[in-house]
Amino acid sequence: MNTKRLVLALSFGLTVAIGANIVSKQLNPSKDVKTQEVVVVAKPIARGASLTKEMLAIQSLPVDSVPEGAITEMKVALNRVVAVAVRKGVLLTGHLASKEKKGIRALLDEGLRAFTIHTPDLASGVAGLLRPGDHVDVLLTVTNRRSDDPAGGAETVTLLQDIEILAVDQNLTDQQPKEENPRRSAHGKSTIQSVTLMATPEQTVRLSLAQSKGTLHLSLRNSEIVSTGAVEQVEPGPAVTFNELLGRETPKEPVVSPLQDPVPVTTTTESVQPIPAIITYRGSNRGVVEVRSISNPHVPAQKKRSGLAAKN
Repeated sequence: MNTKRLVLALSFGLTVAIGANIVSKQLNPSKDVKTQEVVVVAKPIARGASLTKEMLAIQSLPVDSVPEGAITEMKVALNRVVAVAVRKGVLLTGHLASKEKKGIRALLDEGLRAFTIHTPDLASGVAGLLRPGDHVDVLLTVTNRRSDDPAGGAETVTLLQDIEILAVDQNLTDQQPKEENPRRSAHGKSTIQSVTLMATPEQTVRLSLAQSKGTLHLSLRNSEIVSTGAVEQVEPGPAVTFNELLGRETPKEPVVSPLQDPVPVTTTTESVQPIPAIITYRGSNRGVVEVRSISNPHVPAQKKRSGLAAKN
């Protein structure tokens, strides 16, 4: 459990203990007890709600029962945002209602990010029943229109698991206001246009890429059995192809044999023997007489080539 939620849990437990102490002292009143006015919750408040005067009340407590950080003035509490759902009668403290953060920033745990998914199809898996604070799995469906696609044209994978919803459309609380003209689908049902999730920086990168390449759907989880309350990095689940969904056998891609090295070709060059010849000199003329081969009748007949006289 992260530090922020641990502090909130301890604050809530301390408030309950103070309430029990108040009841005990009311049953056994003391004449000289000094009291201090504090701000308490007048009715249940949803997480993420901005505090108004109608939500709060003033109550007197013994001075020694007022915890550190208790809000003692109504004007100080107004317009603050509660980070968790608060029950009626709970003493308001600075840990429960932040004054430095407003809107969705007050709901973000340390180190996490808010990422909004914009798609009219995103909540079709849960029929628009999503509320802030719910935990969901994010599914990605990618469609491939190639006729030779081994997956059969479509594939769905579990992209992320156990992700908390921060807001549905513009609503930060699970008490959604009634709209005069709510958006409705072709079947007359109200639709959700966007959902804001709380995720790690790495998960927001996955969500951004997935939203640009396919269609995102949400699968609602049981929030009562959420183990840690912190967002953990989860590897994508196994993919399901369209062929597998219909019970078809996924065609195997052809195996391409690697190219073999070419066989070297050796060529032999028959050496050419020079034709024997006799050099002759007649006066100043130099001549060459080729000798006919007796064993090879194809050798040309005797030829004479004359040239300049050899120099002495």
